[in-house]
Amino acid sequence: MKKILLLLCFIPFYASVVAQEIMLSGGLTMPLSPYSAQDILDNTSGHALNGYNYKLDYIILKQSSLNFSLGFVYFTNPFDVENIQKQNNTAFNQKSIYTSLKPYTGLGFGASVLYYFTPLNNKLKGYSKITLGQLFVNSPEYSKTDSGEYVKILSNDANSIYLGIGAGVEYALSADISVIGYAEYLYSKVDFGNIKIANVAGQTQTIPTNKINEQTLGMLNFNLGLSYKFYKQTDNLKRKKPTSITPSF
Repeated sequence: MKKILLLLCFIPFYASVVAQEIMLSGGLTMPLSPYSAQDILDNTSGHALNGYNYKLDYIILKQSSLNFSLGFVYFTNPFDVENIQKQNNTAFNQKSIYTSLKPYTGLGFGASVLYYFTPLNNKLKGYSKITLGQLFVNSPEYSKTDSGEYVKILSNDANSIYLGIGAGVEYALSADISVIGYAEYLYSKVDFGNIKIANVAGQTQTIPTNKINEQTLGMLNFNLGLSYKFYKQTDNLKRKKPTSITPSF
């Protein structure tokens, strides 16, 4: 922890003597199996649907191919209760009504290494990116109504390390502003713990799970956005030579 705090304190000073770039983007979050699987008899199925995400990256540019960044990612995926309702009512001859109350949501903070490819032309260049960070996730919240009985399955929170691997292109509109397109594969596995439920009166109950309530989070993000560069002049930070005065007689 001390090393991380030292690194975070060092970055603003280091960034003051090199170029910086801020990237802001958003787009589609497409869940992959088992996060998107729809089998109610399979404990690993996530029943997640296509959602959206936002990304904010602060990049330290060393005027070379290899660069570093810190950033945030936020994503949300709806929970497919309609399919769960259909499968349950068919399999168990029920007439239950399922209602989605909250989707999957996640917030991640990570550090990245970026590699910039040789510019394709004077305005277009590509880059690849590897990210390692910490992800905080909330499970879906939904309700089930059956013959007048109402039960709410409450959202649980969990956190885990996540890995992101992506690539993108950057097209310069000017020396400072660029348009970016970016695709990323994000992977994590979280444990939401025991199931918590509440009745119509708001009374809660915890149901221990026989299996570990783990959920694999695998998704593809496709983003569009803008970047803005800050150029720092390093010459004025160098020590100036003293000016000599030649005496006149």
